[in-house]
Amino acid sequence: MTRQPRPDILTDLRRHHATGEPGLPERLAQAGLRPVTGGRNNTVYAWDPGPGHPTEIIKLYRTDDRGRGGREWTALTHLHGAHPGDAPEPLWEDLDHVQPAMGMTYLPGTSLPETASDQHPTALKALAAVHGRIQALPIPAALADTPRVDHWAHCTRRLTDVWPVQLADAADDPATPTMHRLLRAWHDHDDQHGHRTYQDTPVLSRGDSNLLNWLWSPAETRIRCVDFEFIGHSTAAYDAAELTEHISARDIPDHLWEEILPDLGVTTSLRPAYESAQRTCALRWLAVLWKQRTRRTPEFEAQLVRAASLLDSPAMIG
Repeated sequence: MTRQPRPDILTDLRRHHATGEPGLPERLAQAGLRPVTGGRNNTVYAWDPGPGHPTEIIKLYRTDDRGRGGREWTALTHLHGAHPGDAPEPLWEDLDHVQPAMGMTYLPGTSLPETASDQHPTALKALAAVHGRIQALPIPAALADTPRVDHWAHCTRRLTDVWPVQLADAADDPATPTMHRLLRAWHDHDDQHGHRTYQDTPVLSRGDSNLLNWLWSPAETRIRCVDFEFIGHSTAAYDAAELTEHISARDIPDHLWEEILPDLGVTTSLRPAYESAQRTCALRWLAVLWKQRTRRTPEFEAQLVRAASLLDSPAMIG
């Protein structure tokens, strides 16, 4: 591990994160800090300490009941000890502060959705290898009782308890009858009980299936992964389905996923569990995009077609 950045740098970062105080961005830039996109609910900066020192990442975490910083620290220390280079190396942590922060190494590469399509077959094989190495690690004691974020039971509850209420409140919307038809098809498959019906050995899961977090380096024929704040335990079938059905994966052809399913842990015996999880994940993402259907219309329409194709149901609205 390396030293933390100067206390004044962390202080300015935290003040900028909390208040957006004028003049702070200029001071941060002078200290060698530049904002990095893709942090979602967190604030992420790349820090160039100076000549002879590699670029580092400083991450300020959103504080909520998910324990993001602690999860990521546990994940990165666990992964770095077993497979250095697959994920960032953790450098320092200041997680007891009211605004938790952590430093880690900067990883190069282009996110998988932004990678040229002719690179996808090789990149996905590399992804499956790293994915498998993560799942093969023992689940740390600190995560023994912690399921990954958006686990199978959580998605099921969203579709059985939350979305029907939202649809009832939008009964006059022209898309609502189609959403009800897809929900009925999902119930007909009995996928609402899939997480209990299909028994699978718990595995370590990085907890976030967004392909933007997979960074491909074609010159090295290597892929690396960032963002482990949602890590926990899951199952191989569900994690594979979450990868293939994440909305960031829509431009990747199904046949490429089919080729690597065995590498993702989907054995012949787990195929029914995987397909049940596929339908559940696809419909859950449709429910997410349905709430934003007027703002993200193309994504919503694409997800509608996807969910309907998996559920063997017409995708026409009306």
